[in-house]
Amino acid sequence: MVSSKEPVSMNSANQLALAVICELAGQPRGPHALVAHLTQAMRQAILDGRLVGGTAIPSTRTLAAATGIGRSSLVEVIEQLSMEGYLETRQGAATRVAVVDTTLSSREMSPTHNPVHSERWALDDPPTAVTIRAFRTGLPELRSFPSQEWATLVAKRCRHPISHDLSYVHQCGLPALREALLLHLRQSRGVQATADQVVIVPTAQAAFAILTDACITAGDLAWAEDPGYPGVRSVLRSRGARIVARPVDHAGITLPDCGGEQPKLIYTTPSHQYPTGVTMPLPRRLALL
Repeated sequence: MVSSKEPVSMNSANQLALAVICELAGQPRGPHALVAHLTQAMRQAILDGRLVGGTAIPSTRTLAAATGIGRSSLVEVIEQLSMEGYLETRQGAATRVAVVDTTLSSREMSPTHNPVHSERWALDDPPTAVTIRAFRTGLPELRSFPSQEWATLVAKRCRHPISHDLSYVHQCGLPALREALLLHLRQSRGVQATADQVVIVPTAQAAFAILTDACITAGDLAWAEDPGYPGVRSVLRSRGARIVARPVDHAGITLPDCGGEQPKLIYTTPSHQYPTGVTMPLPRRLALL
């Protein structure tokens, strides 16, 4: 749980931050859930400079008393913004607004024409034997899986299958599943989309392959984190991309000091870098964009 344990005197900057957050909390939410609405509003206030970089955020107890919002909801907002790099948290210290270069954040990002195409299809690297280890990444605690309940539900469904259960009617995934995932994303992240924009894939590797096919032609330049997920390089290599390994530091993927050829694709994991676990701070994210 995130909390501000360092005593924070309510100076003018802190009072202004409290006033801004109270104002944001009181805005009409529309279809947004409370947590998603306040998260997005604070995110925009940080980018706009209304919440000034370096300012200490009042404690969740103070915010709860001032806004009438439950502390658990406020903790969720702060944790989400911290994960995204908008807030900086340290054990035993006040949570502070990340320092942002507002000239970068306000700059208009003009999309580049990038037709969906691929001139090369190839098989990924051949599979190798997998050794399951106790601390292998990406593997949950399998003993906690509800095997009996799962088997019961599968058996019940298979006794009375619907025709399209065993067909390819829904190429993008079961509509009910896509609706459920979208509801979760809308409530937790404030994502505005329709179920038609949600595509179910069997693995992360499959998602990488689809996105790479849409963006990369043989010979295109691609950046990949180093260290990073090896499956991404496998997909990029099979599509003929020129891969440049970009080192990872305490703030995530590093950027070159000077200009040069721009990559067609950049693979990065800013919220929780794999495998180091670091979170990319907001200035690095904006510089990357």
